[in-house]
Amino acid sequence: MLELTIALGLMAIGPRPTPVAPPVQTPAAPAAANARCTEPTGTLVRVMVMDLAVDPRFASQRGAFGHVVAEEAARVRGYQILSADEVRAVLTQEANKQMMGCDDSSCLAELAAALDAALVVSGRIDASSDGTAVVALSVLNAHALVVLNRVTFQWGGADDQLPTVVRTAAQTLVLEPRERPPGAVRVLGVPASAQVYVDGVASLASEPFGGLSVGPHQVTVGDQGKVPVTVWAVVTAGATTDVEVVLEDQPTSSVWLWLGGAAAVIGGGALALGGALLLGKGTVDTEAAVEPWGRNDIEKLATGAR
Repeated sequence: MLELTIALGLMAIGPRPTPVAPPVQTPAAPAAANARCTEPTGTLVRVMVMDLAVDPRFASQRGAFGHVVAEEAARVRGYQILSADEVRAVLTQEANKQMMGCDDSSCLAELAAALDAALVVSGRIDASSDGTAVVALSVLNAHALVVLNRVTFQWGGADDQLPTVVRTAAQTLVLEPRERPPGAVRVLGVPASAQVYVDGVASLASEPFGGLSVGPHQVTVGDQGKVPVTVWAVVTAGATTDVEVVLEDQPTSSVWLWLGGAAAVIGGGALALGGALLLGKGTVDTEAAVEPWGRNDIEKLATGAR
């Protein structure tokens, strides 16, 4: 029933692109290791962008997420984007219900085949038990039933910044590295001597922390006698993300108060030693919560065989 409904609505979408012949196998150039979904010459690759499945916590932003992913996919030269809104526009209510429940590879491939889509971009946004959001996107070769690329980002910042996180995830999914150059994080509002850790790597606040891939990063800032602060920053391509941080003084422990009073009774020498230990600079030990990801290199699109 779904196939019949889709077939009846194809006229509203437009002509189908000419099938692409299998690419000739030639020795890979040195730069091909970073190649992503390279578009075939002389034709357009139809890409179907599905609605993202989202946790109820992010339901109000569902539409924004889908539009962001479609916009980034449309930046790839040679791609013809078929958004979820366009698919729904030609489907009946019953077919829409079936499409919303379609999330595994075989179901996505069946829907893509009916719409002559070579690639399917799908994903989900979940809320983990510790409150962080998990953004997972993938691109499927509908002809070969092969997942060409998969990106997973964790985000522990404010929910209203999630569309930017989704955008950087989509860029990592479909764009070549040269089209998403690294960015930097600059910490504001703290002394230049403050220690900054980005994803567990140490630096000083006096200089921006550069060479960061697009996407979310965990930033921890500490200084002598201050309480360490951990924040999240979204790095965008070729830009510097400013992070405002306010460091507060370390609270005086009741244990130290008790020991200080005892030391005062015993003698001034012990009190001075206790004060030196209390005011001495400690080390800030932090571990990044963001899972590492690589370059996410993928295979060249093979569109000839179904």
